[in-house]
Amino acid sequence: MNLRTLSYQEAATLLADKSDEELVDVLAGSSRKLGDTAWEALGRHGRYDLVIRALQEKKITTRDGKVRALNLLLSQGRRLPEAFPIYCQYASDRSVDTAGCALFGLAFWQDASVLPLLESLLGSKHSAEVTKTIDAIKAGDPKKHSPYFHYSQGVWKKEANQAAQTTPGSCAPLRV
Repeated sequence: MNLRTLSYQEAATLLADKSDEELVDVLAGSSRKLGDTAWEALGRHGRYDLVIRALQEKKITTRDGKVRALNLLLSQGRRLPEAFPIYCQYASDRSVDTAGCALFGLAFWQDASVLPLLESLLGSKHSAEVTKTIDAIKAGDPKKHSPYFHYSQGVWKKEANQAAQTTPGSCAPLRV
């Protein structure tokens, strides 16, 4: 079977019998169609816990796999507070794309407790993205990070009782 000519429907059929744990491995793989199809299936199954665990344990090592996994978590916004420490963990990733996804999550989370972590990253190769994230958090406006992003279904909306932000886990400053 040639993966290049595989349609997304054929990819879904190919992955239909895979367990959610196996889908995480496919998500991390190099095939875009299979990875994207695994992304959709894991989201449909609500198996964010498996993706979080794989990221925590650094089992996802490719740039595309990490970006896919982070985007799956980002799709849930604030409804998935367990993702917050993952965004902290990957904010300093060597891949600009991976770090960008994590910084996006931190900018939209709007939790000032991450500022020391972000300030420790100002000398990194992601300085421009880090600066945008810091500015967005300090201004209380995630649109300063990504002005054209529009979230549907209010997944990033802060509830009134979240004014004094409480976030599970913490983001201790990392050494770069």
